[in-house]
Amino acid sequence: MRSRWPSLLDRFWANVQEADGCWPWTGAKFSNGYGRISSCGKTILAHRLAWEIHHRQPVPDDLEVLHDCPAGDNRACVNPAHFWLGTQADNIADMRNKGRSCYGERNGMSKLTQADVDALRRRRTAGERMMDLAAAFKVSVGTVWLIVTEKTWRVA
Repeated sequence: MRSRWPSLLDRFWANVQEADGCWPWTGAKFSNGYGRISSCGKTILAHRLAWEIHHRQPVPDDLEVLHDCPAGDNRACVNPAHFWLGTQADNIADMRNKGRSCYGERNGMSKLTQADVDALRRRRTAGERMMDLAAAFKVSVGTVWLIVTEKTWRVA
């Protein structure tokens, strides 16, 4: 006897709009634009499920499914041809390259601009004390140290 409830696979394909290029996910999405689907009380990222369906195996535990859509960053895309596997570090680098990170002055908590950081580094290279730089830029000595040692505000 066939269940009256559609399978996860059937529900997945019912929410995919196949087309040339990206395949938009038409089902539920997180606020950040990534598709989602639930199964057995768990929420699954739609693009991750698409990768698993296409490759017929689970995503390795130490890897993530990253997007590389030719038309640009499309978080709702579930076309497995637009995916690649990468580490968390790859994902963070990809996010920064696509301009989606709150890095540097784009971080709402940042007290400094890139121009401030550049000036701070120039002044430190010229020999100014970290304590004086901290006072001038209204940040802690620890923040100055993190910037000049490139632990934060890394040079690209």
